[in-house]
Amino acid sequence: MEQVVPFDVIPHILSKLPVKTLMKFKSVCKHWSNIIDSPFFAHLHSSQAIQETRVLLPFSSSSDEQQKCLDPCKDDGRFMHISLDLVSKFFESKSYYLVGSCNGLLCFKKNSYCDIDRRTGGLLLFNPLRQQLLPLPPPSAESVSMRQFGFGFDSSTATYKMLSVFYNEISTNFDDEPRYSLGAEVFTIGRSLSSSSSSSWRAISNVPQLLPVLQDPVFLWGAIYWVTHPLNITPETSYNSKKIVAFHLGNEEFSLIAWPSTVGFHDMCHLVELRGCLCIAYYCSKDYIDIWMMKENKRKAEECWVNEYRIHIITPSASEIFYYPKIFVEVIGQWEDEEILLRYCSSFVAYNPRTEKLSCINIRSPDEVFVFCHTFTGSLISFSGFQAAEQINSLVEA
Repeated sequence: MEQVVPFDVIPHILSKLPVKTLMKFKSVCKHWSNIIDSPFFAHLHSSQAIQETRVLLPFSSSSDEQQKCLDPCKDDGRFMHISLDLVSKFFESKSYYLVGSCNGLLCFKKNSYCDIDRRTGGLLLFNPLRQQLLPLPPPSAESVSMRQFGFGFDSSTATYKMLSVFYNEISTNFDDEPRYSLGAEVFTIGRSLSSSSSSSWRAISNVPQLLPVLQDPVFLWGAIYWVTHPLNITPETSYNSKKIVAFHLGNEEFSLIAWPSTVGFHDMCHLVELRGCLCIAYYCSKDYIDIWMMKENKRKAEECWVNEYRIHIITPSASEIFYYPKIFVEVIGQWEDEEILLRYCSSFVAYNPRTEKLSCINIRSPDEVFVFCHTFTGSLISFSGFQAAEQINSLVEA
């Protein structure tokens, strides 16, 4: 007697498979394709499947020759080359940067300093595995001095949220100390088209009056984190005056996290996620990098900073980075077997905490220098039915 797998069991079987395999299985039959494309299955898969973390290496083809050499999503098991040609086509420019990455979705902003392109919105979500775009409307606040964005997932509502933090310089007298006014807005992404409760940017109150430092924010534990400093820096307050601001996507409130006392204001550092913990990569010497990790102190029932790693590597000075920007060291994130991946100049190296050794990683890549690289987990999420904007199918077909 022929054995038939019940239809209601198929989604649970498919949910155990890798994203790349599922994208191929869409062509098996229409029923499977509908299952894989459904929002329910996307969330089921993200909660049950073994997550395959890759390092994302985006590129924008500069020639037909290069396009032939690289697939739109070429994956060698550890690194994934992602074509950004569709993003470049939407922005009508290759001048854009990554705002954030969450659950396999990338958020880009057109590189127009602080102003927003009102025609295109200047903001775009991109699912590289599906090669889908979702343009977002421009923030309500216009003509600001500076703007910073963050992007993350709110598990309490199963929606994505975009945060815009902006400030204006309100001092007009050149003899006065600069004074600023900060504000924030949030936009919810992922509700159905029938929902109109969150179809626009909403103002957020009680914004900490701290200037964002211009570096990438980190999404972790349902919150967006970024480094800040006081509005007015004086010699007395400059040392240890940095703080970390967290914006919690669930209740849409801010909180402050103290900075490690041994890391000064002018020191080179950036936030990074390692082992599911918030970390600070601190370039404290030309000979090594310290990584401070936020850990729970069970005795005091509070969280504290712990100097978890010291990586011995020759790092460039601030002046060398300014004059020679290609001399570059960056802690990217977790790697295989609990190693830590770093980008060193145009190469990649892995640090083994057990042996305290560095090993070079060989990778075949385009000749061009990658503008950014990012740890990445593929996503099945489809923008079909997402509220905010329609898909740009004409770009895909062109």
